[in-house]
Amino acid sequence: MNPDIKAECSVLPEQPGCYLMKDRQGTIIYVGKAKILKRRVSSYFNRAHDRKTAQLVRQIADFTFIITSSNIEALILEMNLIKKYRPKYNVLLKDSKTYPFIINHLLFML
Repeated sequence: MNPDIKAECSVLPEQPGCYLMKDRQGTIIYVGKAKILKRRVSSYFNRAHDRKTAQLVRQIADFTFIITSSNIEALILEMNLIKKYRPKYNVLLKDSKTYPFIINHLLFML
């Protein structure tokens, strides 16, 4: 693992939020959300993965994160960041360009 990334992982907060993985050119290649940022982001660099995730990890040169006040806020932010940046490693719904599960989940909570 890149020593700079390891150092960044060690100071991540134990709060919910979103993380944006970047390649060497600074292009956002993956957006994710976490209940606990420190645990989730560190997991990319501390264990074995399937082929797709291993390929993603090899391309990560840097990452940024955004802290949110709740997991639901992180979920909404993740959806909006994926729409905005269209990262190549995020799996998008092919049939409709919407997020029915998220919308249904939020409506249920209201």
